[in-house]
Parts: sequence; structure tokens; C-alpha cells
Amino acid sequence: MNSAKMLAVAAFFVFPLSTAIAQTTAPTLSGDQVVERVSPSAVSILVGKGDGQLAGVASGVIIRSDGVILTANHVVKGMREVQVRLKSGEIQDQVELIASDERRDSGGVAHRRHGASSAAHRQLR
Repeated sequence: MNSAKMLAVAAFFVFPLSTAIAQTTAPTLSGDQVVERVSPSAVSILVGKGDGQLAGVASGVIIRSDGVILTANHVVKGMREVQVRLKSGEIQDQVELIASDERRDSGGVAHRRHGASSAAHRQLR
């Protein structure tokens, strides 16, 4: 098949597809609208080595509705106490390390919404 025919066939399939995609995409959001939509998923993470002293503060992002949070591995590695503070002001101390990847510096922690206490931290296993 020569290149002109191939181009015509490709255009026949691509044009309707691009039109369908354009019709189904969401409207463009402003920067303020994007921030408003995603900011509830941003969290602060406070970590300690188990002696009651604050060892560091970092950020994370809630990536699943069941409370899984993505953060940097170097934040949670070796820490015995982890506390998550949500944008709403809620403090979660029922936190467990569920995954880590040193090469990519990624760590996953999960917080549980029940039994939150602002005073105590849960020790990681």
C-alpha cells in the first residue's frame, strides 16, 4: 500500500477517534480549581525514632480511598513513630508501613480513620 493510501486510512480512523475523545474530556480547570480539588489528598507526616522526640516532618499524598498514603521512603525508613495530619485538621496515629522501595525512594503507609488520638503515635513494625 503506498503512503498516500496509508495516510488516508489512518486519517479515516484517527479523526473520528480524536473527535470522540475531545467530546468526552472534562473541561479545562484553572490552577485554583485544580488546587481546590487535590489539596484534600495532601497530608503532613511527622516521624519519630521512638523516644517521643520529633525526628522529621514531610508531606505525602493519599492515593487510595482506604487511607494509603505515598511518601518518600527516607521519611519513614527506620522510624518507629509516625503521625499523619490531614488537611481537615484530623490527626491519625494508627499508621502502618505497608511498602517501601529504596531505589525509587518511595514509601507507602496506611492510616486508619478509627481510634485517632492527637497525643500518641503508633509504632511501625
